[in-house]
Amino acid sequence: MTDSSAHKPVQLYRGLDLTQPDITTATELATFFAYGDQPGGRPLASYELFANLRPDVLKRNLAFSREIHASEQFKCSLPYLNVYALSGWCEGVKYQMELLQPGTFITDVGFSKDAIIETLALSFYLAPAWGTVVTADTARECLDSFRAPAPDAPSAFPDDWRVAPEQLRAGLDYSTPELTKPDRDALTDWYLRVCGEVPASVRLYAQYRPTLLKAERYRWENVVKTGLPNQMFAYLLLHYEVWRGNVLGTRDALLLARGLGMSKDIAVDAIWYGSSFFGGLGSLAAVAEPVEEALANW
Repeated sequence: MTDSSAHKPVQLYRGLDLTQPDITTATELATFFAYGDQPGGRPLASYELFANLRPDVLKRNLAFSREIHASEQFKCSLPYLNVYALSGWCEGVKYQMELLQPGTFITDVGFSKDAIIETLALSFYLAPAWGTVVTADTARECLDSFRAPAPDAPSAFPDDWRVAPEQLRAGLDYSTPELTKPDRDALTDWYLRVCGEVPASVRLYAQYRPTLLKAERYRWENVVKTGLPNQMFAYLLLHYEVWRGNVLGTRDALLLARGLGMSKDIAVDAIWYGSSFFGGLGSLAAVAEPVEEALANW
């Protein structure tokens, strides 16, 4: 059998020739280890391990990662800042905070500090007493030294995305903790208007813990202020639900994303970004049914 990689143009990643996964020279490894743009001034420990043990495994993973990003509508690692923060990986939080600043391979213009803080606010919303406790000091240190984009820099988000927190508000009266009938009606109307249906979780909350639902919604509606477009908020939620293999959560997030104006192509990016890095085919299999249904009707 002919090795088709011999006819491919060379694809280098930090000195590693990804078109020749089964051949790795000492020069390639030396160049790879010399790159200091990873947290701690060295490659990720897992990358370093497999560069020594099985460079073919590392190279194929890097080629796979490159393919994930090849057709993305826009490059953005905010979703991984979110999941690293809430899962307690300090090194990952530090790395993503570096990548989100101007002049990296993820972004030329960089993301605003407000967008970073609101992403971390979502992480805190999702895990206030779990991983965000572990990563809090790292996040604080990174924010202290964060380089924001120039004041006149263009947005790092798609042109038609808008920061519009008022569109996330259903019109509940938060001056009282009770979920009144007008509150229920307003929340139902919001879900029907934006998502086309009321999620089962919301119906159950309203039936058995109505005041808790209202307190939950008060938190959810106030994550976005000035930094995250509504579509990015939905992207983060969709990525998170796919990442954790939550079938109904993925369906609800897809309906939200569509209702807030996300394009189908970017929804596809969010789904594969959420599944490919952690589990690949197995992760996508867990949420395949709601993904197929939602994308077919986008």
